[in-house]
Amino acid sequence: MEPGTNSFRVEFPDFSSTILQKLNQQRQQGQLCDVSIVVQGHIFRAHKAVLAASSPYFCDQVLLKNSRRIVLPDVMNPRVFENILLSSYTGRLVMPAPEIVSYLTAASFLQMWHVVDKCTEVLEGNPTVLCQKLNHGSDHQSPSSSSYNGLVESFELGSGGHTDFPKAQELRDGENEEESTKDELSSQLTEHEYL
Repeated sequence: MEPGTNSFRVEFPDFSSTILQKLNQQRQQGQLCDVSIVVQGHIFRAHKAVLAASSPYFCDQVLLKNSRRIVLPDVMNPRVFENILLSSYTGRLVMPAPEIVSYLTAASFLQMWHVVDKCTEVLEGNPTVLCQKLNHGSDHQSPSSSSYNGLVESFELGSGGHTDFPKAQELRDGENEEESTKDELSSQLTEHEYL
């Protein structure tokens, strides 16, 4: 019983993950989906609520524009988008090492800062992934190749229950500070002009 009340509090610890699992099953079966995302002609069905909760970009698309069909730029890789979409329902993302930069680019566009943070962490911890992407495009190297560097072929980023995105937040805070400084300088100049 809750202290000072006549009510009982019970918790269902796995309820939120169960709900997402069921929503993902519905998405996979095309049930109760209320939005379509088009990427290079590929159509992905999803739930507006899940997209809006996962991405400020999608939140704007579904709340401000009330879009039922969202067409993403052709530079977006359909397979990368599909995996990022799946991560919105599962809290896990498997990224092939040579494609980390593609995931970073897609996540940046979609404003999915949690994915941006994880991609950045992977790249900071393993800068050869970035060099490999820049030097070889998305070509996979064979372990028998003389230039093979033994990189892990994919990274799985799981949901540790954390919802804070420190690196992306630092970037956004820096941008906000820069804007504040510009606003202060602008108001000082305006005041000076009238003196």
